Amino acid sequence: MKKVSFKTKLLAIVVAIICVTIFTAYVSANFYISRYIYHSDSQVIRTQIDSIRSVVEGKLKDNIVLAQSTKFSFYEVKQAIEKTGFKDAIKVAFGMTINRDGAIKDPKEAQPYMDIFKQANGELTISDVFIDDGKPTITITVPEDKDSGNIFYIDLSSVGDMLSAMSIDGSYLELTDDKQTQIFSNKVEGHDLTPLTATINVAGKEWKLNGYIDNDYIQNDTDTLNGSITIALVIAAIILIPIAILLINWVFKPIILLRNLIGDLANGNGDLTHRLKVDSKDELGMIADGINQFIENLQNMMRQVRESTETISQEIAQLEQQTDSNSQLLQSHSQEIELTVTAVNEMSSTASVVAENAANTASQTEATNSEAEHSKEVVQRAVAQVGALAEEVEETAQFIADMNTHTEEIGKLLGEIGGIAEQTNLLALNAAIEAARAGDQGRGFAVVADEVRALASRTHRSTEDIVQMLDRLRAGTATVVSSMESTRNSCRTTEESTAVVVSSLDKVTTSVNEINDLSIQIATSAEEQSSVTEDINRSMVAIREVMHTINDNGDNTAETTRRLITINQQLLVIVNKFKIE
Repeated sequence: MKKVSFKTKLLAIVVAIICVTIFTAYVSANFYISRYIYHSDSQVIRTQIDSIRSVVEGKLKDNIVLAQSTKFSFYEVKQAIEKTGFKDAIKVAFGMTINRDGAIKDPKEAQPYMDIFKQANGELTISDVFIDDGKPTITITVPEDKDSGNIFYIDLSSVGDMLSAMSIDGSYLELTDDKQTQIFSNKVEGHDLTPLTATINVAGKEWKLNGYIDNDYIQNDTDTLNGSITIALVIAAIILIPIAILLINWVFKPIILLRNLIGDLANGNGDLTHRLKVDSKDELGMIADGINQFIENLQNMMRQVRESTETISQEIAQLEQQTDSNSQLLQSHSQEIELTVTAVNEMSSTASVVAENAANTASQTEATNSEAEHSKEVVQRAVAQVGALAEEVEETAQFIADMNTHTEEIGKLLGEIGGIAEQTNLLALNAAIEAARAGDQGRGFAVVADEVRALASRTHRSTEDIVQMLDRLRAGTATVVSSMESTRNSCRTTEESTAVVVSSLDKVTTSVNEINDLSIQIATSAEEQSSVTEDINRSMVAIREVMHTINDNGDNTAETTRRLITINQQLLVIVNKFKIE
C-alpha cells in the first residue's frame, strides 16, 4: 500500500472540508431557495386568482346588466347585437322567434329558443356553459312579460383570452362552470402540479377557477440558481485551496528540514557534524533538540564502528576474488536473462496480436450478421411498401374516375331540376294572376299558387346550394390528384430503399472478406509464437547451468563469512546501544 505523507493528508483534509462546505451550501440552498420560490409563486398565484375572480365576476355581471338594460323591437335584433357586442340575440314574442335575419319560420329551428324561454319561467336565467362553434358560450334569458323576452348569446372566448394574458411562467389557470364544463385551460399534462382553487359566483352558480403551480418549473429555477451559487463556491474553492497550500508549505518548512535530515541518516549519507537549528521552544523545537543529541551520540558510536571496519576490510579482500568470479558468471547469467526477456516479450506481443485479431474476427462476424439482418428487414419493408402503394394507386384512380362520372350526371340532373323550378315558378305566377281575375271564386286557388311558387323558389335555391357543393367536390378531386402525386413520390422512396439494400449487401460481402484476411493473420501469428517458445526453452537450460556454478561459489563465500561473524559481534555490541524497536 502506498504511503501518504502527513502534509498530503492535511491538504486532503482541507480540500475535503471545502468540498463538504460546497456540498452543504448546495443542499441548503436547494432546500431553502426551493421553499422560498414555492411560497412566493403560491402567493403570487393566490393574488392573481383573487384578481381574476373579481375581473371575471365583474365582466359577467356587466354582461347581465347590459342584457337587462337592452330593449329592442322585432326589427332591431341586428342593431341590438351590434350595439351590445354579444355573439347573438333572439327575440321571443307571442310564439314567434326573430333573429338577426328576421322571423324563424321553421318550427324545428325555432323550438329550441322557445324551450329556453319557457325554462326561464319569467325570471332572469343564465344557462350552463356549452360549446358553440368551438367556443364556450352561455345564454342570458331576460323576460319582458309573460309572452315575450330576449335571449342573448355570450361568447366567453374573451374570458379565456384574458386568462391567457394574465398567466405567468411556472403556473397555469383553468376555469370551469358548476357542471365541470371547461371554459379555459392552459394546464400542461404530465407535470408535477400543485392546485389552488377559488369559487366564482355567477348568478347563483359556482364556477371554479383553479390555479396550478408547476413544481418542475420551480425546480428548474432552483437548479439554475443553485448552479450559479455552486459556481461561485467552486471559484472560491479554487482561490482558497492554493492559498491553503501556500500556508501549509510555510508552516511545514521546519518539518521538511527535519524530515530531510532524518532521511539522510536513514539512508547512511547523513552528515554527523550537522545540527538542526533550534529557533523555538514548541513541540518542533523539542524534537529538533532531541535529534541533535541523538546525532551527537551516533557520531561517537560511528567512530568506534570505523575502527572495527578496518579489521573487517582485511577479510573482505579475500572475498573480492570470489566476487569477481561471481561477477563474471552473473554477467553471463544477465545475458541469458536478456535473451529470455526478449523471447518472452516477443511471445507476449504475438499473443496480443492473436487475441486482437480474434476479437476483430468476432466483431466483424457480428457486424456481418447485423448487416445481413438489416438488409433482410429493408428488403421486406420495400416489398411491402411497393405492394401497398400499388393497391392505393389503383383504388385512387378508380375512385376518381367514378367520382367524375357521378359529378357530371348530378350536374345534368341539377340543370333539369333548375329548369323545372323556373317553369313551375312561372306557372304558379300565371295561376295566381288567373285566380285574381276569377275573384272570390279563385281565392283558394291563389293561395295554392303562392305556395307552389314559394316551393319552386326554395327548390331553385336548393339547386344552387347543391351546385356549390359540387364545386367543392371538384376541388376535393384536385386534392386527390395531389395525393396520387404523393403516392408516386412514395414509390420513388421505395426505389431508394432498394438501393440501400444493395449497398448493405455489398457491406456484408466486404465484411466476410475481412474475416478471411484476419483468419490468415491469426494462423501466421500462432506459428511465430511456437518458434519463440522453443527459444525460451533453450535459454532456460543455459540459465540452469549458470546457477549451478553460482551455488558452488556460494559455498566458498560461506566459509569466509564464518570468519566475519566474530568481527561482526563487535559491531553488534555497538549497535545494541540503540533502541531499535
